[in-house]
Amino acid sequence: MASFHPRMTDYAKEVKAHYTAPFSYVLALMGLVNAYIYYKLNAGILVWACAISGALALPVRFFENKIKNHVLQANYIIVLFCTCITFIAFYTGAVHSNAIWWLGTIPLLASFLLNAFFGVVWFIIIIAIFFAALMLEANGLVPVNVLSNADMTGRIIISFSLNSSLIFILCILTELIRDKAFEDKEELSAKAFQLNQLASLGKLASGVAHEINNPLTVIRGAQLRIARQIEKGDELDKSLLSDYMEKIQKNVSRIQEVTSLMRSISSNAANRTISDIDINKIISDVIQMFSEEIQQGHIEFMTELPREHIIFRGIYTEMFQAFFNIIENAVYELMETKQERKIIKIRIDKTADSIVAIINDNGRGISPLVRDHIFDPFFTTRTVGRGRGLGLSFSYNVFNSNGGTLELVEADNGSLFRIVLPIKEIKVPNA
Repeated sequence: MASFHPRMTDYAKEVKAHYTAPFSYVLALMGLVNAYIYYKLNAGILVWACAISGALALPVRFFENKIKNHVLQANYIIVLFCTCITFIAFYTGAVHSNAIWWLGTIPLLASFLLNAFFGVVWFIIIIAIFFAALMLEANGLVPVNVLSNADMTGRIIISFSLNSSLIFILCILTELIRDKAFEDKEELSAKAFQLNQLASLGKLASGVAHEINNPLTVIRGAQLRIARQIEKGDELDKSLLSDYMEKIQKNVSRIQEVTSLMRSISSNAANRTISDIDINKIISDVIQMFSEEIQQGHIEFMTELPREHIIFRGIYTEMFQAFFNIIENAVYELMETKQERKIIKIRIDKTADSIVAIINDNGRGISPLVRDHIFDPFFTTRTVGRGRGLGLSFSYNVFNSNGGTLELVEADNGSLFRIVLPIKEIKVPNA
């Protein structure tokens, strides 16, 4: 087990450190309460044992400020608790003492304040203490039971109260830790979403600038050639002029397409409500954003889109980004490979109640060693500075939150992602 290790993550230390001092105060209070109970039972030595243990548990807050080592602080509390219980057990009958059962809470305490590794270590320690008590008793070396005259019912009540209280407190604090971890995960997901949106915005802006600059360069070139002919006073070549006008018209149309797409994305970005989305349109819009990369990398897009307009529900910008991230990974994977033919296949199928989108590239594929982690936030297989490790995690969460799924499927070559989304309706276009 990868987590079965004495080393704790910084996050685990930070979360559990919040409960070290409060639990030490609980132990201090229990020590003082038990000191009073043993005082009433006329067990002087146990009064001092519990009182001293309670007093020694109080300075943990001081250690927390002066010695910033969670493992030492937690083990200090456990050693203190174990010593006190062992002392009580040996002076109240050893293996016949009710207090011997209190040792069973120590591995639970170690697992709570530290981790599973320390829980096992302390389990071994208490087993050693138990067998030591057996050996001492067999050789007549166990101290005289200082509670031999005490009422058995009273001793059972004390044991039950301490055990149940400790387990109850540990359960409550464990639940608090679980809630804290869940809140932190939600906060991390929100930050990851924002980071991914910002990074994608930069990518989108860069792509749009290039898509507009290229046609503008062609238009500017045609305009300069026409201007030169006018300046020379030569008779204009109608066929050449017609060619220039055709180029200008073609590139003006390209700019209009890009600005129209950006206007569509912008208007949808302002609207965060769930709306109807056409699967064909969103796939076409995403592919359009990679025209530069397609040209530079000599990448072929092979799409099999249904004739019908298949509608599903979602927030347009989130869905656009989710598909964009998957296709972006495929594009950049193929741009980094040396193979002669680079292909990305996108196929949309439909079942009775679902849309199934298959996105498959013929790149190097994903190693089996990392397949289980590709949807984890901040995990990336791309080179340093190129990958953010947020794209697939974002896409996975978006599709799941909209009632769908995203999975990596075994493929003969390259990477194959399968997306399933619930269908709202199918619209057949007019013939």
